[in-house]
Amino acid sequence: MLAARGRDSSMRVKVGLLAMVFLSASVAGAEASSVIVGTVRDAETKQPIPEVVITATSPSLQGEQTVVTDDQGQYWIQDLPPGTYTVRFERALFRPYARSDVPLKAGRTLRLEVLLVGDTDAEDDFGCVPPPVDVSSSTTGQDSVFYGKLDRVLGRSSDALGAVRAAEDFAPLVPDVMDVAGGLSINGASVFENDYQLDSLSVRDAVLGLHALSLSNELLVFTNVVTGGYLPQYAHATGGILNAVTPSGTNDLNGSVFAFWTPGLLEGRRESTGLAIQDALKHQGDFGATLSGPLLEDKLWFFAGVTPAMSRLERTPQTGSPDTSRTFDDARSLQALGKLTYLISQDHNVSLALITAPSVLEEGSVDSTLGALHYFGTFADKKVLVEVSAGWLSRRVTPREGEVSAADQYQVNANATWMAKWVAMHVMKAGVSSEWLVHERPGAKAPSQVFGGYVQDSAMFLNRFTLNVGARYDVQRLEEAGHGHVTTARLSPRVGLVIDPWANSQTKVFAQYGRFQGLIPLGLVDATEDVTLDPDLQPLASHELIAGFEHEVVANVALGATYTHRRLEDGLALVPRADESGVVLANPGSGLAADSPRAARNHDAVTVELHRIALSGWQGQISYTWSRLTGNYVSPFTEWTALEPERRLPLDRPHVVRAYASRELRFDRHRRWHADVGASYLGASGLLLEDAGKRTPWMQSLDVYLDLRYAPLESQEVTFRLDVFNVLNSQEPAQVAEHGTGLAPVRYQAPRQVRLGVRYDF
Repeated sequence: MLAARGRDSSMRVKVGLLAMVFLSASVAGAEASSVIVGTVRDAETKQPIPEVVITATSPSLQGEQTVVTDDQGQYWIQDLPPGTYTVRFERALFRPYARSDVPLKAGRTLRLEVLLVGDTDAEDDFGCVPPPVDVSSSTTGQDSVFYGKLDRVLGRSSDALGAVRAAEDFAPLVPDVMDVAGGLSINGASVFENDYQLDSLSVRDAVLGLHALSLSNELLVFTNVVTGGYLPQYAHATGGILNAVTPSGTNDLNGSVFAFWTPGLLEGRRESTGLAIQDALKHQGDFGATLSGPLLEDKLWFFAGVTPAMSRLERTPQTGSPDTSRTFDDARSLQALGKLTYLISQDHNVSLALITAPSVLEEGSVDSTLGALHYFGTFADKKVLVEVSAGWLSRRVTPREGEVSAADQYQVNANATWMAKWVAMHVMKAGVSSEWLVHERPGAKAPSQVFGGYVQDSAMFLNRFTLNVGARYDVQRLEEAGHGHVTTARLSPRVGLVIDPWANSQTKVFAQYGRFQGLIPLGLVDATEDVTLDPDLQPLASHELIAGFEHEVVANVALGATYTHRRLEDGLALVPRADESGVVLANPGSGLAADSPRAARNHDAVTVELHRIALSGWQGQISYTWSRLTGNYVSPFTEWTALEPERRLPLDRPHVVRAYASRELRFDRHRRWHADVGASYLGASGLLLEDAGKRTPWMQSLDVYLDLRYAPLESQEVTFRLDVFNVLNSQEPAQVAEHGTGLAPVRYQAPRQVRLGVRYDF
């Protein structure tokens, strides 16, 4: 089937992209949608202080943002791109205070509480409460421990041929995320159930639901993984959300030149899978350059970057194989990003993007293109933010043998954010979105339309309670050739409560309930010529309940525990007809598949985590997750036999330990020479081999890195990089499948590899 071939190609190739964007307005352009809020009080009397001048600056922000506290000492700074900020507080008769290294994530509201000391007071240590605990949100996922340090925590791609150093490679260090064949499994969901966002646009493959444009870290300024508790602004996922933001130019001319190489000679021993062919890495690497600067100072800027990547695997027949010839499997890809940013006025900007990404494998090629238009503006004295995005994503899969397939996705979305004070401080959002999807192959065409909208409100009461409430309404229309159409529509409510018991931003207790639903992949609609759509068809949907707490035990170090429960509401599968005349795309247990058992999947997880944010030259985290994944449903692309009882599912790994730490070292007082050293560890229970509960051995991997940096001038830096992955060369099974009369490993951990890199930044 074309869907199967497309899935195999998607699982083995990470598609890059070439981007050209122009007419954007600040450095962030359409990505500027985050907010900093809080209250300024007198350190002695604890009374609110009005008329405090607050200034926010960041390398991600063109210029600075300045606001003044109101009569209740409250403030909010809007129109901020994601980045690392310095926030300064000043008022007559009080000692000025500045808080640096404040991490602000895309689309988030961060609360900073402030105590100012009078000029005549003693040298007491007052100021902004550090932000290791986000008391405004019950969202789980990537922690600020990674913020601004992506180049120091990235792992290697799970794809054997993937030379692209993609930003999401760090995701397995995030609790509730596992790296599995084909992508990321988040909270027990399959790799087909995540959503991927790039600069406010979806880059989710319409055919399979996989990542269609996985960019190199060199071409991104921000990436995060949302694993649960996401608000209604996030849609179309029953797994997790991956957000990425591309850079824009500034008034300073700067850029980089880089090269990274993984030689096969330094690879560790690979465990034999027992299959006919044994793989060995010959080489893998990428190189490229970026450049940004002004075209018209304070008005028009540009950013450009390019990074080709290549790899080669040597494939050797095993003893007893009838074919004794040695072959090579090569992969080549090109990613490049260009951006022009244009400031219409201080409150309005617009951007246009063109992104393309060719890649070639031995088995064929994949070409992806993304065109995008963004508008961002502020109204009512910056109290209302409006963002409008439109895009076209095209993906062409050309196998060396077989049918060529094409998928086109047209999308438009609009979002508005506004502030208000009615009893509480409200940060309200609303938005609408529309997508037109088409999957074509010779003799078949599967179009679909998707419409959605949401409203949400984050209301902060007395600096102690934050109520996040909202709902999404999504509609998907599928057209079946010669048989009319099927329309699905559902409401997805979400509500969460965060309590800051002592109103000091150092402790939070939270809980959230949400209903999530995905999209119906077009690869299922035309998987065979004998597919019939159930008139009552519904997309994948699940319920989620999250509860937990987090507390800053010492300065900048937080301890937390989270419980997550996910329950599948509606599965989605190709169910065989009773008369064996074809299959029905239906929800097992309802509609035309009412005589089939209902799809079931339950995921329960408890995570305990201790983390330190990136301050004073070091950062770190350690977490332990206990989980249980049971049911009879694996994914929409898994064959549905209706014979399997509810059981532990293949992705079940009851115990997972994650740890990461890094340290910055400086060698001279002029700070020209410095180094970064770090290590990460991932250990997990083995995979199930039998119903009796037998598992493969414990899987673990230890990675280390070293950065040595030299700054010949203040604006220049040369970096030498060394990464060693899987230092101990652990070779435990990473995937099992039916083999002979039982289950056997068919994929092992990637062996020890050494990656060398050099870059020059100016």
